Amino acid sequence: MRSFLIVIGFLALSGCIDEMSAKSAVKKLLNDPGSAMFSELRKVGDTGNICGYVNAKNRMGGYVGDTPFYYESGGYAAIVSPVKDRDFQSLYRSIKAQSDFGDELIELRFKCDHALGWNRVCGSPYPFSIPDLCEVITNQSATDLYYVLRSRFDK
Repeated sequence: MRSFLIVIGFLALSGCIDEMSAKSAVKKLLNDPGSAMFSELRKVGDTGNICGYVNAKNRMGGYVGDTPFYYESGGYAAIVSPVKDRDFQSLYRSIKAQSDFGDELIELRFKCDHALGWNRVCGSPYPFSIPDLCEVITNQSATDLYYVLRSRFDK
């Protein structure tokens, strides 16, 4: 009986350690880590992955609302901000203006990668809709992306 209780205690403690590691990794990604409030945390099977929501203050000092995040057992954490069509419109305007759009393209690609990776890491569908253009930005060349954006937004 005693060894059974020790095993149960160890299993409960390991779940807490995973959760603490996830929270710590996500806080490192925030502007104001001390303001982080976590909700709907769940461990994904035996993978050690943790998925949930975080609400924290932005640079202006206001809370941004619950935003999905995931933590992979290897220590990688991602805040998975929703991707909107207007993100692609903004990228296309930057391309047309011949401005330096490289950082914007990389950021949007990361947002799409994280949203598309949600199902793999969390074992459930991403809680927001994912624009079809995320498939284009992650699977096609920059030239192909440009032509798709032009056909979509040049009116």
